[in-house]
Amino acid sequence: MSLNFIQKASTLPKVVTVTGGASGIGLATARSLAKLGCAVSLADLDANKLDAAASTIKTETPEARILTTALDIRDRPGVARWIANTENQLGKISGSFNAAGVANASHTIKPLIETSDEEWDFAVSVNLTGTMNCVKEQVRAMKASRSEGSIVVVASIAGLIGLQNGSAYTAAKFGIVGLIRSVAKETGRLGIRLTGIAPGFVMTPMITDHKFEDGDFMNQIVAATPLGRGAQPEEVADLAVFLLSGASTYLNGSIHTIDGGLIA
Repeated sequence: MSLNFIQKASTLPKVVTVTGGASGIGLATARSLAKLGCAVSLADLDANKLDAAASTIKTETPEARILTTALDIRDRPGVARWIANTENQLGKISGSFNAAGVANASHTIKPLIETSDEEWDFAVSVNLTGTMNCVKEQVRAMKASRSEGSIVVVASIAGLIGLQNGSAYTAAKFGIVGLIRSVAKETGRLGIRLTGIAPGFVMTPMITDHKFEDGDFMNQIVAATPLGRGAQPEEVADLAVFLLSGASTYLNGSIHTIDGGLIA
């Protein structure tokens, strides 16, 4: 049984699209996929960071096939062009990992009544509408090529239990969970699986590069986590690779927490 699992786990899509691929969970997952022989098409907002990400992957895996695209996932025609260009240059996609996301425009934690319309719109448009744009075009491409595949989306434990003083982020992540579960029922019979990852506190640039107004926020989360620390992006990447692999072929519409026991 162990050998069978290893064989299944090593079966991965030949071409995988990755949003948020320039840093954090997206980059960690792209690095792992490249090492395992997948061609990876990275999309992110910052072209310079994408170039650095591609350089990192090439240093680790010189034979890796990589495509980078500067992209705002709120631009659905732009997303469609990215997917089409990926298939033209790398081949038909059968795996997608959607990690792009934001806290809010000002990287602050605040009550709803102090959240501006602009902050709300930004968080929802990037996290929810942007993710929907990507999933829509990924499903469209896989359906057109009759490719059975796996689409994995990063949600959050905030989309399962709520985050105090983070209403816009929470609402968007709850929406992502609903999106995953709904679309999984539409695509399952096509052989296209959708699953979600709900991380807790992960040491990504979104956390480490910004100082939240509530200086105790991160300390409080770590203190409440039974494992007593935040996750490393590579730990989340391990789960992403599993969900993209042939070892998870009966998982569809499911949300997988990876939070050190925070919401256990």
